[in-house]
Amino acid sequence: RFHTNRLYLLSPRLQNNPDQFEQTSTALASLRWLRQGERLRLTANVSYRMNTDRFELIRGDASKVPFNYHITDNIGAEAAAAYSWIAGETSVGIDMAYNHILSTVLGEECAPKRIRGIEYNHSKGRTTVNATLRHEKRWQRLSLTGAAGVSRSDYGTDALWNIGADYTAGRYWSFDAGVVESMRLPTYTDLYYTAAGYRSDRNLKPEHALTYHLAAQYEREGWQAGLYTYYRRGRNVIDWVKQNVEDDWQSMQITRMNTLGAELSLAYVTSGWMRRASIGYGYIHQDSDSKGMISKYALDYMRNKLSLRVDTAPARRLTLSLTGTLYDRIGSYAGRDGAVHSYSPYFLLDARAAYDVWKMRIYVDATNITSTRYYDYGGLRMPDCWVTAGVIFTFR
Repeated sequence: RFHTNRLYLLSPRLQNNPDQFEQTSTALASLRWLRQGERLRLTANVSYRMNTDRFELIRGDASKVPFNYHITDNIGAEAAAAYSWIAGETSVGIDMAYNHILSTVLGEECAPKRIRGIEYNHSKGRTTVNATLRHEKRWQRLSLTGAAGVSRSDYGTDALWNIGADYTAGRYWSFDAGVVESMRLPTYTDLYYTAAGYRSDRNLKPEHALTYHLAAQYEREGWQAGLYTYYRRGRNVIDWVKQNVEDDWQSMQITRMNTLGAELSLAYVTSGWMRRASIGYGYIHQDSDSKGMISKYALDYMRNKLSLRVDTAPARRLTLSLTGTLYDRIGSYAGRDGAVHSYSPYFLLDARAAYDVWKMRIYVDATNITSTRYYDYGGLRMPDCWVTAGVIFTFR
């Protein structure tokens, strides 16, 4: 499968560079093998993904800001075995991933290599190997799961683990809880991207997080309700920040970032013309040792989100959906006037109409119907009302 995409970014945030240009191409392939026995299940798969990226801050003019060209190769392989016995199901797995980049700016300097007229003079590759042992035991109402593993990369060896439990109480209630230790490696952009206004840090280390979650669900006679809560203790979280508007963006690690979140949902499902009505609310509170900084990612988050959705079927093959969402984002951004602005709450109204015929679905999506003026990460103004349409073919 091959995909080419051209993006023209017209952002008031970058008023001096209104004609940005990006072109990406992706080719990917994967192969999977499965053998299922009475008690033993064996799986294996390999995959490959190549991506090329070209970005121009000022389209067609590299004299002020050089163009960025990247070629990335990602190779993955995985093998796993699962065995069912009287004590439950025990599985063991190992996977390997190799990531390589050839670039004009990202990676270590290397001997120039000319490809399709472009001279690439930076390169970097890294390999990550993970091994995991997992066991699950199910009873009539209770299920317990535990897993432990190690991850080996250029940064050393890290221990990862998780435990979880699910419990069904009666006919209508179910509960689950768990704890997960996770890790994320710094990206090549975090490590190497240094240009006008940006300073990276090659000494970044992997970020870690310990996440606790507790959830409850209720279903009865068309009613569905759910509550999901979590607490995430982040360590060495990677972000791009700056102290003042005039400073450069700098990649750095936030020593401590704790996040408390909750999601509440309620829905009613019927077989009539109004198929489903739902309301959902999400809340996040974050505490870190980087307060007062202007953040591109980690310190900008959706504090409150309230959403109402209605799905209808006014005709046999026609469905209509309407969604209204109120957003309240925390954080700040540098505006066109050079000052720091806090995000303001905003409301978005979206709709979709779909018609099913033969083996295809024809749909039309309308986003931000009311043309609400709002800003996303980094103070990027988002589009007014825009409409897309498409056709989905399904063959079985």
